[in-house]
Amino acid sequence: MASQSYQINKKQHPIYDLNRSLPICMVYAFNKLFITNHYNIMKAISLITDPTLLALWKEAQSNPISESASAAVWSQLYNKHIFTEKDWIVAYEYPSESIERRVDITIRYFTGNGQQITLFAFHEPGALNATPKNIQAAEDQARNACLRCLDKPENHSIERIYAISAFGTRGHAWYYDRGENNLKSLCGSADYIELHSADADELRKAFDIMRAARLLLMRPNLTTSLSTAILAENSSSGDRKLSLVGIFLRPRSHDLPGGSMRQSVRVAMFQKADHDRNN
Repeated sequence: MASQSYQINKKQHPIYDLNRSLPICMVYAFNKLFITNHYNIMKAISLITDPTLLALWKEAQSNPISESASAAVWSQLYNKHIFTEKDWIVAYEYPSESIERRVDITIRYFTGNGQQITLFAFHEPGALNATPKNIQAAEDQARNACLRCLDKPENHSIERIYAISAFGTRGHAWYYDRGENNLKSLCGSADYIELHSADADELRKAFDIMRAARLLLMRPNLTTSLSTAILAENSSSGDRKLSLVGIFLRPRSHDLPGGSMRQSVRVAMFQKADHDRNN
């Protein structure tokens, strides 16, 4: 009876009696830590974190030249996973085909006192298989778009803007400072990052940087230096102005394999806020 009791306990708790059953314990621990939890670990790192996103992602992979399939992944990601709080407003627009750069997704954030950050997102899904020429074209377009934004009089207070050049469900995050000549990487890797991969955490960090402007709006006396935004004094009015811009761009259709898609410049984010919490 004692022997039977011991066998039952060992089966239920294989970590017990290490001297007599060490191999069993090692197998049990391995299964528990590395096999059972493998899916959860990958899900936590990937930006494709639920069945809906996974279904949309699979649809985009099976339709690599479909604009709508790729756009659905990014749109769902923005609306349900990145800008999820009730103060973020995500709106979709359907402008005419004749407009060169079109605002497909507009995201706005309102603080408690009615001040606002306006975030424009231009998304142009396209082919997943990009050539080096496609990639360079998209990055050049991103840089030129950043320059155009900074040249606008209403954006005179903006010192840094952010960009993501994307191909299908792959993207790379950048930032551009006023007075500089080139984009600088916001990701730890120089590669284009797949949303459903272990490296997607780099894109998650980039989105966190873009979202962090909200913290400065809610805490105007915050003096911590953040790479996400520029907090500057307006000497004429004394108002604090916080500006954050991001632009997502894709290459034009004639740069893509097959050339059958619409012009592929449209993944952009623009964020700007006038901030005066002391009034």
